[in-house]
Amino acid sequence: LLAEDNQVNQKLAMRILDQMGYRADVASNGIEAVESIERQIYDVILMDVQMPEMD
Repeated sequence: LLAEDNQVNQKLAMRILDQMGYRADVASNGIEAVESIERQIYDVILMDVQMPEMD
């Protein structure tokens, strides 16, 4: 799971992960990140420190 509110950083991180052969979901704020981890188990969560809605 990639939790990042900045769209430029989201696209860059997703591109890097894709090039490395990883598949990732994206959450744009803290609430979306929490909802995502309630639905699915992730091996790794890459998370921004200051997120809108909820840190």
